[in-house]
Amino acid sequence: MSNSTLHVAIDLGSESVKVVYAYQDKAGKLQYGKMEINGEPYPGMVSYSAFSEKWLIGDDIESLPEFSYDTLIRIKDMLSLLIPIKVKGEGGTTHIDNTSFYNEQKYFPKFFFPLKRKSEPDLSVAIEKEQTFIANTTPKELCKLFFDKLFSELITPRIKKLFADQKHLTDTRYIAIYPSKANRAYITELERLISSAAKVKNVHTIAAPKAVAVGAYHMGILPPNSAALLADIGERDISVTKVYVGSFGGDVSVNIDGADGHNPPDEIGGEDFDEALTTLIENKSLSREILGSGSGGGTDEHGTYRQQYLLMRHIKQIKACFSIPDKEYNAVFSSGVPIQLQKDVMVELAITKDEYKKTLFDTNDSVGSQIANYLSTELENPADENVQTVILTGGSAAAFNLRAFLIDAVGKSKNVAFKVFDSKDGEFSGAYAAAYGAAIVAPANITLRLHSALTYGTWVDAKDAHGNYCKKLKVLLNCGDVIP
Repeated sequence: MSNSTLHVAIDLGSESVKVVYAYQDKAGKLQYGKMEINGEPYPGMVSYSAFSEKWLIGDDIESLPEFSYDTLIRIKDMLSLLIPIKVKGEGGTTHIDNTSFYNEQKYFPKFFFPLKRKSEPDLSVAIEKEQTFIANTTPKELCKLFFDKLFSELITPRIKKLFADQKHLTDTRYIAIYPSKANRAYITELERLISSAAKVKNVHTIAAPKAVAVGAYHMGILPPNSAALLADIGERDISVTKVYVGSFGGDVSVNIDGADGHNPPDEIGGEDFDEALTTLIENKSLSREILGSGSGGGTDEHGTYRQQYLLMRHIKQIKACFSIPDKEYNAVFSSGVPIQLQKDVMVELAITKDEYKKTLFDTNDSVGSQIANYLSTELENPADENVQTVILTGGSAAAFNLRAFLIDAVGKSKNVAFKVFDSKDGEFSGAYAAAYGAAIVAPANITLRLHSALTYGTWVDAKDAHGNYCKKLKVLLNCGDVIP
C-alpha cells in the first residue's frame, strides 16, 4: 500500500459515528487519529421537524427550536431495516422483512427509551399501534441526507486539512465497517451511501470483528502466544470472535476463526443496561408509575417523549460518573450521582455505586449474569479450548464493574483472563475499536487471515476394496485451514 494514501474508516454506531484516519508519514511511520466535532463523535441520531418538514442532522439539533423528542431516529436502525428479523414466540419463530419500508415508505418509528419496552420490530405492526410518524422522505432518502451531511460537516473538511498539512498524501481510501449480523443488502447500501457522499467509485468494507482483531493486535492487547476471544458488547447484542497471532507461510498474521463453531450473537447489550438502570430509577422515584407512560398524570405526548429523552441523558450521565476513578468519585459523589427527574413534579434522586452493582449483577437474570452465561457457554466450545484471554470491546465494554464481575463469574472457573480494549493513552476505547482497526490494517501492513473453526465434508459415492459401491466422507476443508 502506497504511503501517499489516506485511509478513513467509518463505523456507524447506534448513537454516533466513529471516524478514524490513518496514513504513513514521509518517514514511513504510521500516524492516526479521530475525526470528531468538539471532541465528540458525530451524532448518529437525527430528528424530524413536522413544522418545517425537514430533518435536523448534526451536532446542533437539540439547540434548534424545531427539535422534537418523539421524532428522534437512529440512522443505524434505518439501515437495519434491510436485515430480516427473527422473533421467537410461543407459536414459534416469526420472520419479519421491513425492506419495503426502507425503500418505499415514509413511516418512521417514534422514539422510545428504553427501546425494548414499546418498540415493535415489525413496522407494519408499529403503524397499527400508532408507534410511527410520517415524514417527507423514505428511510433510504434520509440515510443519503445523513451521510451527505456527515461528509460535508466533518469528513471532507478534515481530509482537506490533512492533505494541506501532509503534502505527500494524494488519494483517499474509504473503509466501511459493518456489524456481524449484517446481510448483503445492508453492506451494499452502506457502500452506496458512502460512495455517493465521498464522490468515489470504490468503498472497501470490513466486518467489525475483523477490524477489532486488527486493532487489538496493533495495540498489543492480544496475548503473544495464545488465542483470545473478542467479546463485542454493543447496544443491541453481544458477539464473539476467536483471534490469535501466528505464522502462515513465513509471515506473521492476525488469524481469525470463522463464525461456525462459535456461538451466534445474542440479544444482550447496552440497551439492557439502560433498561435495568431505568427500573432502578423508577423504583427509587416517589411515584410508582412508569416514566414516560403518559398515565395517571395526564402528561401530553410531547412531554412524555421529552421525559424519555431526558431519562436517556440521565443514564448516560450515571454511566460516565461511575467510570471516574474511585478517589475522584468519592470526593464529588460521596452520596451518589444526583439526578432530577421531570415527571408531574420534579423528583430528585441519587444513585449509588452499590445500587448500580446490585441492579446489574446481583441476580441470576441480571444483565451481567446473562453476559456471563453467554461467555461461559462459548468458552465450553471445543474451538475455544486454547483461549486464555477474553477482551471486551464495544460501547458497553467499559461498563462500570463489568470486567470485575466477569472475572469472578467466568474467569476463575474457566481459567481465563479478562481485559478491556483500551489504548495506553486512553485515546481509543472499546467504542472506537473497530474504526481504529479498520483504518490501520493497510497502512500498518497487517496481514489478516480467516480460518475455519470446523472441518467440513460431504458424503460421496465410491467403491470399497472389493469393488462394491459405498458412501465415503470427502473432507472439503479441515479445521484451521485458511478460508480464501
